[in-house]
Amino acid sequence: MDFHRVYYDFPGFHYHHETESNPTPLDFARHCHNHYELIYVTGGRGRYIVEGAQYGMSPGTLLLLRPREFHYVELEPGTPYERYVLHFDENTLAGSAEVILTPFLDKPLGEGNFYTETEVPAGVCDIFERMDDLQVLHPEQRELMLRLMTTELLILLSTAAPAPKLPDCEQLGARVIKYLNENISRPIGLDELARRFFVSKYYLCRAFKEHNGVSVHGYITGKRVMLAKLLMDRGETASVAAYRVGFGDYSSFYRAYKKYVGRSPSAK
Repeated sequence: MDFHRVYYDFPGFHYHHETESNPTPLDFARHCHNHYELIYVTGGRGRYIVEGAQYGMSPGTLLLLRPREFHYVELEPGTPYERYVLHFDENTLAGSAEVILTPFLDKPLGEGNFYTETEVPAGVCDIFERMDDLQVLHPEQRELMLRLMTTELLILLSTAAPAPKLPDCEQLGARVIKYLNENISRPIGLDELARRFFVSKYYLCRAFKEHNGVSVHGYITGKRVMLAKLLMDRGETASVAAYRVGFGDYSSFYRAYKKYVGRSPSAK
């Protein structure tokens, strides 16, 4: 597989520019995380799914993901995939994070994420290309420039109108996702969901998996793990965090955390 990559990594901040001539679908697992992610596509076709909302992906499109939004990409077979990717938290930004990020936070999950080629503001592509050129700088200078350029990107995007989600996002799978996010910290069972949406458990599970690419249980568990990790990063103990996000016992939380995060809750 032909592969090209530019990569920078700093605390609370990660950047890479990748080109894969023959991407493997298994490399793009369904997931969520506690940081922001900005993806600018310059090669490839397919679709992005964010909290059940579906968006067509092609060169020139841009996706801004907020913390704990479940997402993944489905690529058309045989198409090379090139993209610029930024992972960052609010402490990364060079200005007032609250002012810069508010335009993106005041929207429902899965909405206001996606910009088509015609909606991406002029200058965005140039900023990403200049990020590649930062390789020549000293690491401290490079980190400072990345903070400034990320802030500039977000300010540009805050003035643009994102594309609407595709029409099928109001199907059963998307409606269930909305309900789960509103009730993620309390016990939620398939019986309750089936009654609420007037369908059988079998039909609900199949529709949810087909629409969102993940099982109901997998979605709930992944979201709860990320919420618990956020609480732990803010000083909560693992056991209190597990209880607060809806895990019934610590052993199930421990197994889930290790699966999704790759380490035990006590590891640093």
